[in-house]
Amino acid sequence: MRVRTKILGFCLLLSLLPLVVIGILSNRIGTAAVAEGLGNSFKQSAADTIREVDRVLFSADRDVQAWAKLGVMQDILIPEKHVEITAFLFGLNRQYPEFSSIQLIDRDGVVVAASKPELIGRSLPNADYAQALAGRRMLSDDRLDPIDGKRVVRFVFPVHEIFDETQIIGVLEAEWRLDHLHEIINPDEEYRMFLIQKDGRVLFASERRDPDVYRQNFIERNVEAARLAVAGQTGARIGADENGSPSLIGYSRSQGFPGFEGFGWSALVMQDAEVALAPIRRLERSVVTLGLIMVVVVVVVVVLITRKVNGLIGDFSRVAGRVAAGDFECQATYRSRDEIGDLVHTFNRMIRDLKEQRAQLVDKDYVDSVIHTMNDSLMVVDTSGVIRTVNRAVCRLLKYGEQRLPGHNIRDILVLNGDAADLPDGKLIERLVVLNTEMRFRRSDGQEVPVSFSGTLLRDNHRNVIGVVCVGQDITDRKRVEEELRHAKEAAELANSYKSQFLANMSHELRTPLNAIIGYSEMLQEEAVDMELEGFCSDLQKIHGSGRHLLGLINDILDLSKIEAGKMTLYVEEFDVASMLEDARATFDPLIRKNGNQLLVECPENVGAIHTDLTKLRQILFNLLSNANKFTDHGRIKVAVARIEAPSPDDPVAEDVDANDPAPRIVFQVSDTGIGMTSEQMSRLFTAFTQADESTAKKYGGTGLGLTISRKFCEMMGGRLSVSSEPGAGTTFTVTLPVRAAEPPGAPARSTASQKEKGSGIAVLSIDDDANVRELMIRHLSREGYDVETAASGQEGLRRARELRPAAITLDVMMPGMDGWAVLSAMKSDPALADIPVVMVSVVDDKNLAFSLGATDYVTKPVEWHRLSQLLRKYAHSPGSGGPLLIVEDDPDTRALLARQLAREGWSVREAANGVLGLEQLRSGPPALILLDLMMPEMDGFEFMETLRTDQNWRNIPVIIITAKDLTAEERERLNGQVIKIIEKGTLSISDLAAEIAASIQRNLSWEI
Repeated sequence: MRVRTKILGFCLLLSLLPLVVIGILSNRIGTAAVAEGLGNSFKQSAADTIREVDRVLFSADRDVQAWAKLGVMQDILIPEKHVEITAFLFGLNRQYPEFSSIQLIDRDGVVVAASKPELIGRSLPNADYAQALAGRRMLSDDRLDPIDGKRVVRFVFPVHEIFDETQIIGVLEAEWRLDHLHEIINPDEEYRMFLIQKDGRVLFASERRDPDVYRQNFIERNVEAARLAVAGQTGARIGADENGSPSLIGYSRSQGFPGFEGFGWSALVMQDAEVALAPIRRLERSVVTLGLIMVVVVVVVVVLITRKVNGLIGDFSRVAGRVAAGDFECQATYRSRDEIGDLVHTFNRMIRDLKEQRAQLVDKDYVDSVIHTMNDSLMVVDTSGVIRTVNRAVCRLLKYGEQRLPGHNIRDILVLNGDAADLPDGKLIERLVVLNTEMRFRRSDGQEVPVSFSGTLLRDNHRNVIGVVCVGQDITDRKRVEEELRHAKEAAELANSYKSQFLANMSHELRTPLNAIIGYSEMLQEEAVDMELEGFCSDLQKIHGSGRHLLGLINDILDLSKIEAGKMTLYVEEFDVASMLEDARATFDPLIRKNGNQLLVECPENVGAIHTDLTKLRQILFNLLSNANKFTDHGRIKVAVARIEAPSPDDPVAEDVDANDPAPRIVFQVSDTGIGMTSEQMSRLFTAFTQADESTAKKYGGTGLGLTISRKFCEMMGGRLSVSSEPGAGTTFTVTLPVRAAEPPGAPARSTASQKEKGSGIAVLSIDDDANVRELMIRHLSREGYDVETAASGQEGLRRARELRPAAITLDVMMPGMDGWAVLSAMKSDPALADIPVVMVSVVDDKNLAFSLGATDYVTKPVEWHRLSQLLRKYAHSPGSGGPLLIVEDDPDTRALLARQLAREGWSVREAANGVLGLEQLRSGPPALILLDLMMPEMDGFEFMETLRTDQNWRNIPVIIITAKDLTAEERERLNGQVIKIIEKGTLSISDLAAEIAASIQRNLSWEI
């Protein structure tokens, strides 16, 4: 930016800033004053209007009260006088035309005299004058005249006996016309005036053109001023009118008069906001116009000033450029004797001083003194390679006298290797022009000295090369330290190699017995449950949990030692990213929900597949999710994935992608809303055996190995792992991997469909989300001669089943994501998998599912008798071949219908109305089969089943559930004809499970034959 522009901008800022501030303040003050004046005017107008209305109504009230006391009203009891009273009222009405009608009513509610003859003889309801007959005045507003239908206000006063004030002989009613207000309230055309009742309904409007306005309720139409007025406030505000348009509204509520409380009406005075605020807009335009004029004036003045200053600066710049080029004879000129003149004088004196200093620098003695005081070695070599000038430092280094070294050729000093020794002097001089290059000098005694060498060309005044200035620094001590550091590094690497080898050996030695401890503790737990030794279960669970924890720690140490020893192998395969993330969600969602957190997965449809190590990627994501869940409580954990075809600086997801690498990448981000970290904690995050902070380590535990291993896995797969965090704002880990990882040399391939037979045994696929179960399946079934493959989720199980075509499948029922029933349905609908025997392995304990309680089968209400007969013959054989059937049903009609229908089939039937009575029936003798309803009083079917399955004598009795639940219909279709047998974990030993698998396979083979 030019100086002229800077000065112009600075001057404009200094001059316009006060102007702008003054303009804004004056505009605001003026606007506030005008707005306040308008508001006060509208407020006063509303107050005056409602006051005038109160005054008119108060006057009418006093008039009617006085008429009721007139002597002529005493003739109400004399029928012959009613005509005279009517004539009097007629004249009175003509004298007071603001009244629509005046009528005299006897105690029976009959109009005996009226200003309008058509009203005479009418009988009025008692409610219209009961209060007046009790001696009190009655007021009512917004009534319609019964004759002409106009809106009126009603005044009713009692007529007392002249000689006995306690006696009321009738009432006088006068109806005052509301349209009379138009003669009182006559605002300007630009104003609108309304009277509203207590509930916000419009009673009067100054505009007669719109009759619909009387059917409006301003409070219901959100007119805030109406609500404030009804609440008893007086004021003015800018707000929406009945049509929603901005308006300036003044409002005030009736205050009445002494002895006359009024009707509680409120007055609203309105004017369109644009019209009301027109003076303010004119003031604003005036201020802006004045401001623009002043801006133009200031700009013109500042431009004139800066033009003069800029010319002076240009002269200074030209003189300074000539001085920089070596012309010390030039001088700056300026005639004025002000501060700028002093500056010019000082500048010219500086030029003369520079000229003198340069002359001093050229002086040889000065240069020699500088050279000889240098600590570094210095030599000046001419173009022929002869040393012309040296300093004392180089003489001390090379052990030459100051007079002996000059005249030697540079070849006598430099230790030249290779082709440099044969170069001519001219070429050698060119080789000397280097910067901080390691060379070796030869001393006079032949000893070599390492130096850091730099060479610079030396030129005369005509820019001709006359030699090279050579500077050397003795680095003997530095080289010695570097050598010591190298030996120390080699020793450390050797020690680290020994450590890694030791950890690997120890990890293997420890993991082998731990696997046995874990496996046997699982089997002992199952046997303890079967033997009802509940006292041992807790201890066995502690042994199993501690073993799993220690095994995990040893596995982490083993992985780290393998990585450091360079023995970790990648198993590269291509898989779908979305399916892998869905498996991760299914596995981790229950754990995350247990901690009160919410798991979100964002995976776009175009993410596609990735070619890398599935196991290691899954381990990385599981570790990051575990950390996020550990340090987040009742928060949100999000996994986001994106495919980056080409890095873009505008893409925030691609900020961790190397912009110089064009290869497509996939980015995984695991973020949480947990406790976060400081920058100091993040600096220690990826150090092995180190926690980010001692306090968090004590609270949350951990070994500090997970993130270290995860980062090394990322690097092995050609990617990177980074972290960003703020204390209290959560943490985000970003994993960036190439879409196609390089195949490691000699890496083993993943097993495929062609490799399903690992030995001479038969292939069995075990699908279970529990890693412990999968491990036990492999160990125990392998002993029986099977080749066991495993899958950790339903989706993976289907994929592996299509690849392997196993002889049998063991399938867990309860799995996250795709449960066992969904997997089973998918298998049976696939012709390639439909004939494979499936053994269901269930550990369900949800009371809302009948099978979790050990039910043998079920039917739905209404009962299909043909199907029920088939089930009875299946589980209880034929009628009369076993014991009786027990029906446990609380509905007597259903119970009787079942008993009668079963009796026709030849069955002996016993009945119970609920679970308690059903247990009593069992104690009298076990039945051949139980028909059980779920929803019953006292003890329902779920509690009955729990009691039944815990009793050794009853647990083998077949049970058919009879229920009306919709859920069981789908479960029945999945079960019928698809499942060979259901086995609950803990009810059969591993050997029995193996025998069942063998029997299933044998049955399948016999079917195929």
